[in-house]
Amino acid sequence: MKVLICGIGSIGSSLIHYLSLYYEIVAIDQDAEALERISSVYDVQTIRGSASDPRILEQADLNTHSYVLGVTQWDEVNLVACYLSHLFGGVTTMARLENKAYFQDTFSSSLSKYFELNYSFSSHLVSTSCILASLDYPYCFDAFPVFNGAAMVLGIKMTPSHPWVGKTVADVKHSSGVQLIRIMAHHNHWIPSLTDVLGADDAVYGVVGVADIPSLNALHDFSNQKKAILCLGSSPILFSFLPYAVSRGLSITLLSDNEEDLLAASQRFPGIQLIQGPYNDPKLLKTALKDQDTVISMGPSDEHNILAAVMAHSYGIKHTMACIKNLHYLSPLCVRGVNQMIHSGPRIVMEILKKITQQEDAWVYPLQGMATGMVIQAYVRPASKMAGTLCQDWQEDRWRIMALYRNDTLIWNPDTIDAGDHILATALPEGYEVFQHALVVPPSKNEPVSAFPDSK
Repeated sequence: MKVLICGIGSIGSSLIHYLSLYYEIVAIDQDAEALERISSVYDVQTIRGSASDPRILEQADLNTHSYVLGVTQWDEVNLVACYLSHLFGGVTTMARLENKAYFQDTFSSSLSKYFELNYSFSSHLVSTSCILASLDYPYCFDAFPVFNGAAMVLGIKMTPSHPWVGKTVADVKHSSGVQLIRIMAHHNHWIPSLTDVLGADDAVYGVVGVADIPSLNALHDFSNQKKAILCLGSSPILFSFLPYAVSRGLSITLLSDNEEDLLAASQRFPGIQLIQGPYNDPKLLKTALKDQDTVISMGPSDEHNILAAVMAHSYGIKHTMACIKNLHYLSPLCVRGVNQMIHSGPRIVMEILKKITQQEDAWVYPLQGMATGMVIQAYVRPASKMAGTLCQDWQEDRWRIMALYRNDTLIWNPDTIDAGDHILATALPEGYEVFQHALVVPPSKNEPVSAFPDSK
């Protein structure tokens, strides 16, 4: 099966990384250097030009089994690329759209119909879901559910006073029910062993069952009822976030120098407090922080968002978030003073992979972008190499099975793998291909070729 990726920014390049193992990839972009970087690493066809040019699309040689992913930074290019692709066959199309008007009821259904879109997504809508998760887990730099909500994967940054500092991985599991799946320290990251000891500057990913979340919250002296939020700057993320914030009964103050956005916010949400001025001005920011307990920087500039969040932290705000576009800022070890970096890329990649593989119960979630590795939830098919085997036969340094979900039961440190199990695994970047080959299903009349259907 062929996948045409229009635009190879952070989302496009991440998709190439995960899809190139099993699918025939064609990448279109106008940046010759970016195309050269991609082709030097992956076995993909590259085409230089605009994805909205039919002559360029024709070179991709699409067919009825193709997927077209419009993930450039321009909505118009993504829409036209998806629309024109239907001229070359009954392809399946997905488009990134950042204009919030496209998702209003008056446009959304007509847009999908007339542009023949099978699926559309927006980074600001995804970022809003990340912000809401961050409000529920303010001591985490990342949080997402697994096994249909039976467990959570949480990213937690160590501080010198954190109770896990000096503890082993086994101690953490025994005292809090959290099974650590990744440790990040300085420029290193690895899958931990039970005897690894956590340091004051480490960041960790762990899996915890829903039954143990209350004790984990208590460990961090955490109340998820955040009430007073200062929003800094304005962007589409702001207007995506405000309806959810207001519906939760949160007290919202908006500090921005964009008069048009301030007016629009006051008209749509008359209960919020407005302050006009640059949100990275130290004096103005200090005044606006009165009686606030959470700060979210959501302006158009990564640098201004990070600077404002760091300043808010220096003024005593414990819970700070910064919305970013650059994946290189995403590491929890990158910037001190910002609790959570909000980036839509990993979740968008996960959702697109689910759509392409047509498996809602099997997905890949990139941890802190592409370079740190991933968490994988996978379904064990009856003919899989793993079915009916021992877990210990599949453990290695590059990837590891951390838990199973079997008959609505979460199983830690399982002994065997059965058909029908859901696996939760963690993999280093170099372990992804090894893990996928372990899941491969041999061809038969009743089973698809691999765990990911329509493989090449």
